[in-house]
Amino acid sequence: MTADGRFRTVAGHPRLSVNSVSSYGQPLAADIAMWGELGVDHVALILPKIDEIGWDAAAELVTGAGLRVSTIFGPTYRRLDADRSLGWWEEDQRRTVETIEWAASIGAASVYVCSGAAPALDWDEYRGLLDPFIAANRTKLARIYADYLTDDRNPLISQPESLLVFERIEHDRFRLAEWWGQVLPSRMLTQMADMWGKPVEVDE
Repeated sequence: MTADGRFRTVAGHPRLSVNSVSSYGQPLAADIAMWGELGVDHVALILPKIDEIGWDAAAELVTGAGLRVSTIFGPTYRRLDADRSLGWWEEDQRRTVETIEWAASIGAASVYVCSGAAPALDWDEYRGLLDPFIAANRTKLARIYADYLTDDRNPLISQPESLLVFERIEHDRFRLAEWWGQVLPSRMLTQMADMWGKPVEVDE
């Protein structure tokens, strides 16, 4: 920022975008004004700021400023074990569709959402599941990670959550498959189940 309170223009790689979550405390209009001063034209948007002013007003601001939108952070889903009779599932699905359609209307390249949190377990309960599982399968896990860790067809294999996925495949894979297809691509689980040697079909 200059002495008179203005932002210096910066140059960035064309594939980089500035996410509006980095200025979470200000509204979308202020973001767009700031990006204009900075010379930024490739951005990522978040749903809370769009909600503040509505789909139409947000579209007018974004397209009027000539911004390229790399992605939009859509709805955050409720917990996987939340009571669906309360209507949250339908609401999350509706919001997802609305976000995708709005993204298409402004030429955004992608939309991402946060899947629902797993059913509640505290740390001691997780340890109670994972510690004996890892101890009993250490050699098998080491072989799988050695074979697949650099395989980018399934990004989940490189995440620490993969240990819990393998544990659930071993001990409760049919229940896992029942929930999985509702929030994540089925191929991610079927690939990991094949890695583990216990194939499973995922309910879509």
